[in-house]
Amino acid sequence: MKTIKSMILSAAVATAVAATATASIAADKVMLKTPVAFGTNLPALGTTITWVADHLDKVSDGTIRMKVYEPGKLVSPPEILDAVSSGKVNSGYATAGYWQG
Repeated sequence: MKTIKSMILSAAVATAVAATATASIAADKVMLKTPVAFGTNLPALGTTITWVADHLDKVSDGTIRMKVYEPGKLVSPPEILDAVSSGKVNSGYATAGYWQG
């Protein structure tokens, strides 16, 4: 019986901690600076990332936003992966073809 009470108490504490952490995380807003390899005017290649940005804003209730930068505005398309890896930008959209081999 003591083990069951201990498990219930542990579960309650874990739930409270998770709820508190979720509330504090949800209060923070995030802006993703996203350089793209394709102009947003290109059908399919460019319009996909604008769709993602719009839907990300909607499903996160505005807590996560994505600012899409046209090719070459922040970094050149072949440099996107390195820019994300180094922390210069926090997201990117390109083709894996730039980094093959």
